[in-house]
Amino acid sequence: MEKPAVEGALSDLGLSGNEAKVYFALLRLKSALAGEITASSGVHRRNVYDSLERLQEKGLASVTMKNNRRYYTAAAPTRLLDMALEREEKIRSALPFLESMLGRSAHGETVRVYSGIAGFKTLFEDILSTLPPGSVWKVITVFHRISQPTRSYLDFVHKRRVQKRIAFKGLFNEDAMGVVRGREVAKLPLATARKTPLSGKSPAGLSVYGKKCALTLVAEHEEPLIVIFDNEFIARTFETFFDALWKEAKPLR
Repeated sequence: MEKPAVEGALSDLGLSGNEAKVYFALLRLKSALAGEITASSGVHRRNVYDSLERLQEKGLASVTMKNNRRYYTAAAPTRLLDMALEREEKIRSALPFLESMLGRSAHGETVRVYSGIAGFKTLFEDILSTLPPGSVWKVITVFHRISQPTRSYLDFVHKRRVQKRIAFKGLFNEDAMGVVRGREVAKLPLATARKTPLSGKSPAGLSVYGKKCALTLVAEHEEPLIVIFDNEFIARTFETFFDALWKEAKPLR
């Protein structure tokens, strides 16, 4: 991921531009005095102190005293994932109140349609919040291309899936991209992958999770389209289809 994209991600987590610059400087310097951080970050010394204080409040920096001088150290970047999860939990805890204001459950909709990478993220968040521990997420997936940011996000989704003890059963298409990705996923905990018996290439994928299911349409040179069905009958119908294909599917070699 390029630096501007990383800065954008930090901004999404609530870091100001100066805080991001100071955090980058701390990562480079390992342990440093405020003056050294000022020189490395290009941020005015007064703003450096303000940024360091806010980074400490967010758990992204710490300070130690050596010979009566303050040395600052960056927290590991994995703290950023903790911050993202904390923000998600806060939003999730607010949902009952927000839905009560709506006057009806937002989950009462039968069909929801999303597009783009943001749509995929919405789908994955819905899957992780819907499935209880010990359940199974069943997928027919199609890979034409996969960018590094998307791969990193999928790895993050699988990490959270494992933490929730949700099993994964995936049917991957036969082309090289599908086979490679299927092998990668098969190595993850609580995951099984097979090669789909469907002939030819299809732009459509399927996720079945609990009483919901989703169709994902990934046509070449077009925005992905995601259609989520919050309907138990539709979900069970597609699950029967998946289970039939799974019995005919071959192991990935």
